[in-house]
Amino acid sequence: MKTNNVIGKLAAAALVAALFIPGSAQAYPKQGWYIGAGAGVNFLQDNDAKIGATTNRIEADPGLLLDGSVGFGFENQFRPEFEIAYRRNTVDKVSGAGAGTPTGNFDSVAFMGNLFYDFQTQSGVTPYLGAGIGGAFIGANNAGRVFGGNLFNNQPFEFAYQGIAGLSYELSERWDLTADYRYFATVDPEYKTAVGGFKTNEAEYRNHTFLLGLRYVFGIEREVPTPVMMRTQPRAVTVVPAQQMMMIQQPQPMMVQQQVPPPPPVVPETYIVFFDFDKTYLTAEAKDTINRAADAFRRGGVARVQVTGHTDTRGSTRYNKRLSDRRAAMVQGYMVSLGIPRDEITTRGAGENELMVPTANNVREAKNRRAEIVLVQ
Repeated sequence: MKTNNVIGKLAAAALVAALFIPGSAQAYPKQGWYIGAGAGVNFLQDNDAKIGATTNRIEADPGLLLDGSVGFGFENQFRPEFEIAYRRNTVDKVSGAGAGTPTGNFDSVAFMGNLFYDFQTQSGVTPYLGAGIGGAFIGANNAGRVFGGNLFNNQPFEFAYQGIAGLSYELSERWDLTADYRYFATVDPEYKTAVGGFKTNEAEYRNHTFLLGLRYVFGIEREVPTPVMMRTQPRAVTVVPAQQMMMIQQPQPMMVQQQVPPPPPVVPETYIVFFDFDKTYLTAEAKDTINRAADAFRRGGVARVQVTGHTDTRGSTRYNKRLSDRRAAMVQGYMVSLGIPRDEITTRGAGENELMVPTANNVREAKNRRAEIVLVQ
């Protein structure tokens, strides 16, 4: 048991230290306020409870965990959070001098301040490490039958700490799915028996937790270019009528036919939608622009649709090419959902070429993170 405690404390210390490992990724972390909720299973380590020279061991079944949190994500990828967590475990076995039939349960209500670091990977999956400190009520509810058959039945409040390692998966612009492991522990609690007033002079509360959760990110206001529809004006054509010419020594003037100007060239309609950094999801504004492009297609006179995805220059050329392909495919998929035949939509990814706003390499520029929809007549 003591060895397990040392390992647990070392693991928690390692997780705290890992918070300060610099990230090498370039993806845009989700910023702003968020709320989260989760549920999972927890495993309470065997609890050695001692009174005087007598030690009883209490073993518990795996139990339930319920968790709620609120936090704020910063652009530097650090994420402070306040968490409330409830754990419950039923007593399974009691061994030692004077031990009786196992009964009751242990539960805890923890109030924790956590700090996380998100390791961005330029994908929808984000690993994170975290650590937390706080306090917890450790409830012993008619637990045990130890030391002559007595039951623990009190609820001390103890200092608590934890280490966390997990992954989040981006479901949409606002929603993330999370999965993590948590080592949770308190300083040794003192349990009191329900009868006789016996009190432990040594006990433990160590817990291993596996948690699944959902996180809703409110985000922060940030400048995003407004989606636009562009129509390039045809070049102005000046028509000069041919002057009437009189033929010398001709009784009748020669009539010169007025030159008829050619029809103006057909100008394709171009619609532009913008994306967040390193993202492919469509914002509400982008969907509105695509809806207008689809309406124009349905009105007729359009032979096909060309969709070109673009990125800014942040990140590698190879990665940006794939990202631009995904952006073009996302627009195509949404247009298909609106009833536009897929075989009438061609897509390509231009990567970080064909910038709307010329920049140096490795520069974030919102207007370059776009997809262009061209209706070809």
